[in-house]
Amino acid sequence: MRHHADAILHSPSDLVRYFGCAHATALDLLRLTRPEDAPERSDESDAMGALVQEAGLAHEEDYRSQLAAQGGLVEIPTEGNLQDRAAATIAAMWKGAPAIFQAAFLQSPWHGFADFLVRVEEPSDLGTWSYEPVDTKLARSAKASHIVQLALYARMIGAIQGRQPARVHVQLGSGERESFRMVEFAHVMDAAIARYLAFVDAAATGTTPEPCSACSLCPWLDHCKEVWEAEDRLTRIAGLSVPQAEKLQAAGITTAAALAASPEDLRVPSMALATFAKLRGQARLQVARMAGGDPVVETLSPEPGRGFANLPKPDPADLFFDLEGDPLEEGGLDYLWGVHYRDGSRPTFRHRWGHDHQAERVAFEDTLDWMADHLAVNPGAHVYHYAPYEITALRRLSTLHASREETLDDLLRGRRFVDLYGILRQAIRTSEPNLSLKTMEVFFAEAREGEVTKADQSVVEYKSWQATGDETTLQGILDYNRVDCENTEALRDWLVELRMDDLPWRDLGPPTPVADEKAEARAQAEQHAAQLITAIEQGSIPSNAETRALVGHLTQFHRRSDTPGQCAAPRARNQSHR
Repeated sequence: MRHHADAILHSPSDLVRYFGCAHATALDLLRLTRPEDAPERSDESDAMGALVQEAGLAHEEDYRSQLAAQGGLVEIPTEGNLQDRAAATIAAMWKGAPAIFQAAFLQSPWHGFADFLVRVEEPSDLGTWSYEPVDTKLARSAKASHIVQLALYARMIGAIQGRQPARVHVQLGSGERESFRMVEFAHVMDAAIARYLAFVDAAATGTTPEPCSACSLCPWLDHCKEVWEAEDRLTRIAGLSVPQAEKLQAAGITTAAALAASPEDLRVPSMALATFAKLRGQARLQVARMAGGDPVVETLSPEPGRGFANLPKPDPADLFFDLEGDPLEEGGLDYLWGVHYRDGSRPTFRHRWGHDHQAERVAFEDTLDWMADHLAVNPGAHVYHYAPYEITALRRLSTLHASREETLDDLLRGRRFVDLYGILRQAIRTSEPNLSLKTMEVFFAEAREGEVTKADQSVVEYKSWQATGDETTLQGILDYNRVDCENTEALRDWLVELRMDDLPWRDLGPPTPVADEKAEARAQAEQHAAQLITAIEQGSIPSNAETRALVGHLTQFHRRSDTPGQCAAPRARNQSHR
């Protein structure tokens, strides 16, 4: 959103932001039209945000280099006024350039800068050719926001060449391209544009800040947090959704303090009594904490198959497992595999590094083999972790490398992995604003020290090590992972202390047995697969080693596809519970 020739110009990013959070659009408009009345905005990205931006620019540069190598790429200058840049883009289109980089458009009330335009041999007013937009995105798959941006570029391209592009394209971080037909969402775009412009023309009034999925990347987040705190918004209460907040407000409960002080027997229309009791109890703890009280935890009523009922009896040989992953590496990379355990009474930390995809595979196989051997010798032991990422990573890598699939399957069927996050969220209520491991540590661990204290800092520091090779930085990451693993044990022990004495420990019984003939056939199939893959990888056809590895894995495609639980999963890690 910007001023231009006594008018306001909007961009595709403005439209995307509006559908993510209309209040952010209202603040953007206020900052543009009445800056003296606008709150302060944070335009500085954090270290992780800067890394994401750098990775995005590197991906864009890789694709630009590919097009440049094909010849005829026209690069529109990124300096100069908007009119000149838009005019240069039109000139390049009329000349029939094979590809255009940083294409600029000026068509009031819209303007924008497309990453690339690529020529297609479909006639238009330009001649026997026309253009379609391509945006580079680090994502593993295209998102609705990507299509919205591209659709607006397509409309501006169509105004120049006299026909709408038939397709728009997203060049993904994996190197693959996803394409979409404009005709399939043209009417949706018409409605979206009309809603946005009507909202802006009406001075963007009637909005209020509410937490949403767009908050993490929004420059107005700090301001909105101040509003939530000053007004004691209901959204400060952990686990309270926007629809629930609306129901409470309709019943006259508009603040966290009012919810905490509300009568136990209050009936909120369209809200179950149990739901209200849960929210009221959470508010009561948090309001006291926000007023300066001590951290407090309450145990919830036990339920069969939930919470403490899923906690196994502790065993001296239990393992505590944590991964460090880099979602910005091409294809993602789980670069540190840590396990804490007790060798007798002595705490021991075992780790493996995976600084590239081959080393990652070695770390995966070595760690899983070691776990399986350890658990076989200690049948009462389990592997504890926090949140589902570790299991997702094991499944993904076993499928990706066609390796250790049966070993992992046996451990999963035997329920040897225990997700403490799943147990905790069903077993207790706390005074804290979320259930991340770092937040919960206030109850059972000392405050963290060192350069790395959060998961995203681990990624930032790892990128720093890749650039500098500083072993001190690598040691800081290792120390962080070790504390994560140790605190996972401390969390387990804390939950054991909170657990009611009369509750039985989880007893799942023996895993579902596999018939001897099936087990033997499975072992033979795995051995044959390993021999076949090794023979292909050690051969000379295809000539490229990476291609040989891919061909070897493809020989097992049908076998792996028959195991739904082993399907590949996205490599980006959700850090919210760490």
